This record gives sequence, structure tokens and C-alpha cells, in this order.
Amino acid sequence: ALAQASGQLILITEGPLDAIWLHENGFPAAALLGLNMSHEHTVLLNGFAEVCIALDMDDAGMVAADSIKHRLLNSGRLMSQVTRLELPDGIKDVGEATPEILEWAIKNRKAQV
Repeated sequence: ALAQASGQLILITEGPLDAIWLHENGFPAAALLGLNMSHEHTVLLNGFAEVCIALDMDDAGMVAADSIKHRLLNSGRLMSQVTRLELPDGIKDVGEATPEILEWAIKNRKAQV
């Protein structure tokens, strides 16, 4: 459970299937179950050194990622502690990515500015 979790990095996704796919490929993840991050979500993520926003690459996901970035930064996180997972063109979400693409995308995640 996220309430007891901590570590260097966690990826946050919209849906549970995306989070499961990341876990199956060795990457720590949690699902928001939608596009909104609550204050409780923010508090639960305090145990992680870095939060990587891995929402869908559609318009709604991009808008939500920007909102989540601001929520995390306003909670006291540094810009270097909030990153964004960017997937290659044509891949809508992490569930569509191969393990190799996931590894590449996570290695090349970008700090939010």
C-alpha cells in the first residue's frame, strides 16, 4: 500500500492497468484512478524522493499533468523532484509501451520546469 511506501522514484498513472504494467516491468507505480490528484495523494507521495508523472499522452493527460506538477511544487517539492515521462509519438500511455520503450522513457524522464 502506498501509505507505507517510500523510495527513490514512483511513477503515477491515470489507471490501475498502467500501474500494474509498470510494476510487472520492475518500476514502482501508483494509479490516481483518474486525472486528479488530491491533497491526500500528495501527502502519501511524501515518502518518495522523486515523483514521475506518467499520465496518458492525450490532451486531457497533458492538462492534468500540468495541474499535478503545480500541486506537487506547491506542496514544497523541488522542480528536480517532479519529472514527466514522455513516450514516443503514437504511444498513448505506458500500457502501450514495450518494456524496452518503458526503460528508455524512464531513463530519459524530464524535470518539470
